[in-house]
Amino acid sequence: MKTDTMKNRFSSTSCDDNTTRNNSSSSNNKPATQDNSSSGSSSSNSSNSNSSISVLGRYLHVTTADLMNGNFNFSVKRHIGSGYAGNVYKCVVTQSSQSQSQPHTHSGSDNPDGAGFVVALKVLHKDTTKDRVALNEADLLKKASGSHVLKYFTSIECIDAYWIITEYCSKGDLHGMLRHLDNFQVMGRGYMRDVIAGLESLHDKFIVHADIKMKNILISDRNIAKIADFGFARQYSSEDDRECVCHGTRDYWAPEMLQDGQSYNPFLADIYALGVTFVGVCEKRPIKIKYDNIHHIVNKFQDQHQMALFRGLLSNSSERWDLAKAKANIWLNGEEIIYFGSC
Repeated sequence: MKTDTMKNRFSSTSCDDNTTRNNSSSSNNKPATQDNSSSGSSSSNSSNSNSSISVLGRYLHVTTADLMNGNFNFSVKRHIGSGYAGNVYKCVVTQSSQSQSQPHTHSGSDNPDGAGFVVALKVLHKDTTKDRVALNEADLLKKASGSHVLKYFTSIECIDAYWIITEYCSKGDLHGMLRHLDNFQVMGRGYMRDVIAGLESLHDKFIVHADIKMKNILISDRNIAKIADFGFARQYSSEDDRECVCHGTRDYWAPEMLQDGQSYNPFLADIYALGVTFVGVCEKRPIKIKYDNIHHIVNKFQDQHQMALFRGLLSNSSERWDLAKAKANIWLNGEEIIYFGSC
């Protein structure tokens, strides 16, 4: 049975998404590798605020199965994703479990079949997730609030799992959206601007995501890209901090993360992963480090400003563009329709 300290650290905030897009379609040790496994360190707590779903929070007498059986104002609709530590579900929270003063979530997730609204439920199983990892993910997701970060509602601890409840993004992840992207990359550029804005918000708070990739970028019903899955995220004391453990997905690792005996700047590694992600968007497929030479792909882009953007994002760490320079790029912000032949 967990302590009240654990329970009380699970609190919630929410932030409004008021925008809609209408698109046309400190060590030099050898880095240790932790590829695709949950990791993180607890950061200081944000002050608690009123829960968006006021009744939720403490179910230490029941299991996940008990909570999901329909007797606790949850109705699980379907499984929508899985990872190393657990699963994600589309879930309806019924009206009786909400405060009468519950504000609209702005998630576009009202339930058309009855009372309540739709949320995403991430279940982190205790047999594969350490307490500090679950706490870290909930804490940082709450601190990271912004219009381009997945909106956090609340968290729950039960006998066998931790739950993190967030907004539900009806269009799925960026990987699933690839087949819907236009060849002129109007949508892709819009999503890239969103993710840059989200990363800027995180980095301004000294939070590194550490696993930027297509499957961790969700698309809301308002067609806004949002950064999700903070299982590897960590908060640092400054943007000059170094890291010696390699987190996340190897296909998105910066070159300095692959070098023996070298620590690296995790903020710059996030920026490199951003570049890899959106080269993949341009190609309409994920980039695989084993098979793809990403620099050869970039050199085939027909627009010089597009090529400059990705060369800058994928440069060696000493020359890598920062987010401010990236977001000012002409191609990224262009109103013109540009076809690049590699797509």
